[in-house]
Amino acid sequence: MILKKQLDYKIITFIGLIFTSSLMLKGYTFYDEIFLLGIVLLFIISSKIKIIFLRLKKIKLSLIEIIFLFVMFYLLFQSFRGFLIFFNLGEFNEIRKIRWILFFLLIIFIFFIFKINREEVTKKDYNSYIAYSGFIFSILYFLISVIYLKLFGVKYYYEYANFKYGFMSTSAYCAAILSLTFPSIINNILNSSKNYKFQNLNIFILIFYFILFLYLSSRLGIILWLLFFTFLIFSLFKKYQKKFFNKIFKYFLLFLFLVFVSFLFIILLDELTHIETKHKVINIYDSFSIFATKNGIYRLRDLDRILLNYIPLVHIYENFNLFNFLFGHGLRTGSFVISMTQHEILNQYGIFSSYTDNPGTTAFAHILIETGIVGFVSILILSMSNFIILNKLKYPIFISVIPLIFLTSIFIINSFDIILFYIILIPNFLKDIFKVNKKKFKLGKI
Repeated sequence: MILKKQLDYKIITFIGLIFTSSLMLKGYTFYDEIFLLGIVLLFIISSKIKIIFLRLKKIKLSLIEIIFLFVMFYLLFQSFRGFLIFFNLGEFNEIRKIRWILFFLLIIFIFFIFKINREEVTKKDYNSYIAYSGFIFSILYFLISVIYLKLFGVKYYYEYANFKYGFMSTSAYCAAILSLTFPSIINNILNSSKNYKFQNLNIFILIFYFILFLYLSSRLGIILWLLFFTFLIFSLFKKYQKKFFNKIFKYFLLFLFLVFVSFLFIILLDELTHIETKHKVINIYDSFSIFATKNGIYRLRDLDRILLNYIPLVHIYENFNLFNFLFGHGLRTGSFVISMTQHEILNQYGIFSSYTDNPGTTAFAHILIETGIVGFVSILILSMSNFIILNKLKYPIFISVIPLIFLTSIFIINSFDIILFYIILIPNFLKDIFKVNKKKFKLGKI
């Protein structure tokens, strides 16, 4: 037996990464990698090396596991390549690029740890662990946001002050990470009809997420919340059918009441902290309007985000090279490669940008420029394969869509360095996390 006291590495890894994925050190999310390194060392210390090698020899890989390993080893190769490019250019201040080699090595190690120990996983109901962990994290995030606002006078996700003072990443990162806990909350609500206290607690957690995203003016958070809330409504309708309206009416009234009270509380909080008018929650509608005035120009609110996904395509077209198109330039070279193109196009569209060789951009731009079409298509196939497998096994839609969160987030934020997004793509990971409750579902496909 490899594990001591049947230690389940899957749930420890998942919950640990919920807390560490948003922590920052001088603008970089190193803590999730440190945590994952700790998991690997814990496994080595608590295991018998001889048994590990014996089990490694007996491992048989499925097709999707081969795809996963191909993607990880390909990204590992691109990490070496990117590091060597900067090293040969004499950019020794970019020595931190070696971090990405460790990043993907850790993910590969974790894959084999999960693979070796899959039959040792304890058969517990993990939904409550995940739901409550996400809830605790969201409370901490809310409190830190309030404290930061009080200290610096702005909601930090509007400024780049977090690179100087902060230690939490932006609300978009927070929303993307917390969205991975939504399925556990919905699962608890659907399967606790006889335990009203437990059910009400999970409904409150779901409502608190909405309040948090509202306070943070996080459009990504609100959109993801509404998506999963829609899944919940359809699931409840399919489960209760004729009793549906009687079941949800009281919760709908409770939801409206809590949102109203919370809205008043946030307004009061904004007044107490003397926040700028444009950042007050009473102007929340501004965050969701299609058009906005920026730098004196009335334009599409998300024009800059649209352009950041468009710019790598322009660069590839204007500087076409078949090898670079297929295999990219090496990991973390993207900003260096497209900096001039990005600077020119943003200024052309009235988005004033000072020239820098390290411009902020979306994960899509990084993946396409740094790993080529091979890298992007590989991640696409891996995400879609996980989604199709869960769907074929008749998992509810709110679980089967989880592998697609990373795929969709890359066009909105730079989510390339969130380890948790790669962990959920490990074959059988989500199946093991949700396998106990899967048997309770009588919903079929939604």
